[in-house]
Amino acid sequence: MPAIVYTDRQLLKQSETGSIAAMGAVDAIGVVGFANTEIFVYSKAAADGAAATTTAETDLNVPVPRAAVLRAVRLTPQGAAITADATNNATITVSKRDSTGGNLTTVATLTTNVAGLGGATLAQRATAAFVLTGANTRITAGSSLTFSIAKGGTGVVVPISMLSIDLEWD
Repeated sequence: MPAIVYTDRQLLKQSETGSIAAMGAVDAIGVVGFANTEIFVYSKAAADGAAATTTAETDLNVPVPRAAVLRAVRLTPQGAAITADATNNATITVSKRDSTGGNLTTVATLTTNVAGLGGATLAQRATAAFVLTGANTRITAGSSLTFSIAKGGTGVVVPISMLSIDLEWD
């Protein structure tokens, strides 16, 4: 049976309500591992107008009040599946900008080709993990995170989707 892992927010809530004992045996290693992690979710509220439609750099509205490390980025299409194609695809890029709004740097990418989607079309409500750019995953305080979508070949429609961003605070 897998260990139950609680986030710091869940533990604090349970502690404040006095019901932490009711949570059962807490996996201490798991708790420590998630104690400083926060998951932000951004909603791409509209599908692309056409397969070739790109998305200019868009702010993800993720507050970065102190230094952090990007641990994961995931895409979950909500409105429809995303077709995997070697030539006609989309590359979704998550980038960071420093506290002055400058220095655009790629931190994670996902290409909707066969390799990027794990070998097949990404079904509606399934999740695909971005490839992190290891050297760029440290995010400084005051930075901002953005995303953009470029198209290869004739492109592919990226539907209404959720982007999940895991940050581990220093």
